Amino acid sequence: MKSISGTEANPVVTLEWSEQIGKRVRTGPWTDQAISTTRKILDAIAIGQWELAAQLVDYWMEEAKIVYVITTCGPRVFAPGSPTRASPKWISPPR
Repeated sequence: MKSISGTEANPVVTLEWSEQIGKRVRTGPWTDQAISTTRKILDAIAIGQWELAAQLVDYWMEEAKIVYVITTCGPRVFAPGSPTRASPKWISPPR
């Protein structure tokens, strides 16, 4: 039986919605997580899993946006002494 991508091969990766963090995540063992999403996109294309490749590109863009925010806004938000410093409520403020 062929998948929605038109191939009988098993998907190169599985994306699922995580209720805990409110976003899509790649599932699978850590050995698979060590393989980049970019590599997974190329693997999906190589075996004709076009729908999965498109979903992975969209997921990759979500990852890129997170990296962008952390690297551009993070230093301002997380810098010691910053008036906008974000800190979890369970961490006691310095005395």
